Amino acid sequence: MILLLPMNEIILSIGSNAEGRRKVAEAISRLSSFVYSAHATPVIDTDPIAVSSAQPFANAMMRGYTSLPFHALRSVLKNIERMSGRNAADTSVGVIHLDIDIMQ
Repeated sequence: MILLLPMNEIILSIGSNAEGRRKVAEAISRLSSFVYSAHATPVIDTDPIAVSSAQPFANAMMRGYTSLPFHALRSVLKNIERMSGRNAADTSVGVIHLDIDIMQ
């Protein structure tokens, strides 16, 4: 018997201003292990908004499907952020190692 889990469409925004392009690419790679039929935009560089950093951000969006419920997805995303070096001390001074937001 094959059990089919319901799939939820998700759209994620991914950004970093600390080794930005590398960290965004690593995040996309990690995310691809549980986001199915994933498609990511090219990485673009943008000026910071509402962050006390002079460093530009590397940003991308990713769309796909996951069987994870919202709370589990959020937990996995926070873990990926921590594995990429995100911490409160750096964030407080505008250094964002990795930020992944659930847009949908």
